[in-house]
Amino acid sequence: MLMEILINKERCTIPLNCRMCLKICPQCVFQLHPTGIKRFEEIPPENWKLRVSYSDLCVGCMECVKVCPENAIKVKPLKGQNKEVA
Repeated sequence: MLMEILINKERCTIPLNCRMCLKICPQCVFQLHPTGIKRFEEIPPENWKLRVSYSDLCVGCMECVKVCPENAIKVKPLKGQNKEVA
């Protein structure tokens, strides 16, 4: 079953300092990516954003939801799927 993973960007403001979901996810569906890149300058922690790169690998274990200190992650089955597996 495919899962939909939603990240509340207003709650997950500095994921580089936390990284709990990155550490706990057995399928490694999350990635950090930089924003506001300037040549020859270090990227400040607040310019990193969390994104879901491999949602098709999510097994719905909900570990990321459990460990998120900001309650910024929601996981639910993708709409329009059959609940039965052949």
